Amino acid sequence: MDHILSTIERVVESRRSRFEEWLSHLSEKEKEVLIALAKAGHVKHPNGQSFLKTVSVTPRTVSVTITGFLPHCGQRVITAKSLTTKD
Repeated sequence: MDHILSTIERVVESRRSRFEEWLSHLSEKEKEVLIALAKAGHVKHPNGQSFLKTVSVTPRTVSVTITGFLPHCGQRVITAKSLTTKD
C-alpha cells in the first residue's frame, strides 16, 4: 500500500506545474466551484441546494463552469438533467 501511495505522490508532484499553470487561467469563481467539487467527491446534483450551500456563487456560475469543462473530460459524468435538478 505504501508503494502505491508513494507512486501516486510522485506522479502528482511531477505534474504539479502543469496543474498550477492550468489553474492560473481560471477565474476565482471557477476555482471555487472546482475545488468544492473535488472536496465533495461525487456530486450528483451540482445545482442542488446542498452543493450550492458550499460555494458562494450562483447556480448559473456552477452550470457555466461545469459545462465549460465537460469537453476537456474523458467522459461525461454530469448530465444536463443533473444541472437543473434540485436536491
